[in-house]
Amino acid sequence: MRSSKSSYLRLLAVGYVSLLPLAPGAPASASAADDPLGAAVEAARKTHDEKQLQSLKAQLEQLIAQNSNDAGIYLDLARVHEYFLDVYEMRKDKKAACATSFSSGPAKS
Repeated sequence: MRSSKSSYLRLLAVGYVSLLPLAPGAPASASAADDPLGAAVEAARKTHDEKQLQSLKAQLEQLIAQNSNDAGIYLDLARVHEYFLDVYEMRKDKKAACATSFSSGPAKS
C-alpha cells in the first residue's frame, strides 16, 4: 500500500500532465523524439539507479532555469520525483520518501 506522500506526488504528476495543453508554445502531444532526456528518464525508471535519478534531476532543473515555459520538462521532473519515491519505498526508507514528497514541485528559477 502506498503512503499518502506517494499519492500526493502522483497527483502532482497528473496535475502537470493536465497543464501541458495550456502551456504557451508547447505542443499538446510530444513524441519521445522531441524529448532528449525522455529516454534517460525511462532508463532510470527501469534501473532504479539513484545516482542516475540525481543526475537527471539536476539536468532537468537546469533546463527549467533556462526555459521555464516548457511544460514537458516539468513533467519529466515530476516523473523523476515519482521514481525517487519508488526507490525509497522499495528500500523502506520513509524519511527519504517524505523528504522527496515535500521537495517536489516546480523548481524556482
